[in-house]
Amino acid sequence: MGYEFPVYSLTSVAGEKTKHFEEGLYARTQTLPDVEAWAKKWWTPFSFRSRKIKKEIFSAWGVEGGRRRAAEAAWLGPRLRDAGVRHLHIHFAGRAARTAFWVWRHYGIPYSITAHANDFFVDSPGLFLGDLFREAKFVVTVSDFSVRQLCGRFPESAEKMHRVYNGIDTASFAKPVAEKEKMSRPSIVSVGRYIEKKGYSDLIQACALLGDLDFDCYLIGEGAGESAMREQIMRLGLGGKVHVTGPKSEGQIRDFLHQASVFALACCTESDGGMDNLPTVIMEAMAAELPVVSTRLAGVPEMVEEGKTGLLVEEHGVPALAGALREMLQDRAKAEAMGKEGAAVARVRFDSKATSAELERLFFQYGVMDERRQ
Repeated sequence: MGYEFPVYSLTSVAGEKTKHFEEGLYARTQTLPDVEAWAKKWWTPFSFRSRKIKKEIFSAWGVEGGRRRAAEAAWLGPRLRDAGVRHLHIHFAGRAARTAFWVWRHYGIPYSITAHANDFFVDSPGLFLGDLFREAKFVVTVSDFSVRQLCGRFPESAEKMHRVYNGIDTASFAKPVAEKEKMSRPSIVSVGRYIEKKGYSDLIQACALLGDLDFDCYLIGEGAGESAMREQIMRLGLGGKVHVTGPKSEGQIRDFLHQASVFALACCTESDGGMDNLPTVIMEAMAAELPVVSTRLAGVPEMVEEGKTGLLVEEHGVPALAGALREMLQDRAKAEAMGKEGAAVARVRFDSKATSAELERLFFQYGVMDERRQ
C-alpha cells in the first residue's frame, strides 16, 4: 500500500533452512540481540531499566519468568522512541504482545494486536490475555467466529474487537493461463504442520476407505507427528497412495496446488482446546481454483461455502470425509466449478489488498496513523 514500516523480531530466523519471504524483508527486519546476556551486566543503564521492569512484572503478574520480557522491553523502548515510532502492531497475543505491554507501560508507546488462533484458543493464567486486550488500543482477530469468542470471554474489551481476515496475494496462486499438466493420477493435497489439529490421522483413515479409487494423496509439512503418520500409512497398506513429502517452499506448494484435483484439510480440536481458525492454506487452495474439503470448525465455514466452493464435514467424521473426497475425485465437472467459484470468493474476501485496507482503516479510526504516508 506504499507504507514502509520498521519491523522488529524478538528472535532470529537465520537458521531456517527454507526461506519464505523476500530478501528485502529479511534485510530490513531488526532482530533483538541476546538481551538476557545484556541484562546480566548490572552496572549498565540498560540493566537498570531491565531490573526495574522485571520488578514491576513480578509485582503485577507474579511470575519469575518475566526476565526476558523485561529485557526485551528495556531494549526496544528507547530505540522505538528515538526512531519516532508512535505505535506497535503485534501479531499473536503471545510473547511479543506481552513485551509490547511493558513497552507501553514504561515508554508510553501504545500497541494493538492481531490475535490469530491458539494464542487465545488455549488460555492459561500465564498468558494474561485480559490485561493485554484491556490495554491495547484495539484488537483484531481473523474470523467472525473468534470475534464472538473473544467478546464473550473479555466483555470489557468487546467494543474494540474487530474482524479482519488474513490476506494473501491471490494473483500469485492463480492457476496459470497455460495450465500445468495434471498429475498422472487424480490427487488430493493437504498442507500443514504434522500436528494433532491438522487432522492428518483422519485424512489417512479416509483415504483407506477409498481403496477402490486410483489416486494419490500428498501430505506436505513437517512436525512431531511425522513418524506416527508414516506408521499409520504402512499399517493401512497405503504406501503407494499416501505420500508424506516433508516441507516444501511456497513455490513448490503452488505447483502441487496447480496440479491437484482437490485440497483437503481435516482440521480438528486438540485435547487442550487448540484448533485452526482461518487456515491460510485454504485461501491458497481457493486462489489456485481447487475445491476444498474441510471441517466445520472455527472460521473455516467463513471460507468454504458448502456446496459452492467445497464440502464441509464434522471434525473426526472419517466416513463423511471419505465421501466428500470421493465426490470431488469422481465428479470432475462439479469439482472444477467449485474451484472456479472459490477463486472468485478468494479474490474478493481474502486478497491482501482488501484485507490490508481494512487494517489501515482501523489505524485511522483509532488515531494510530494520519493521512500522511511515512
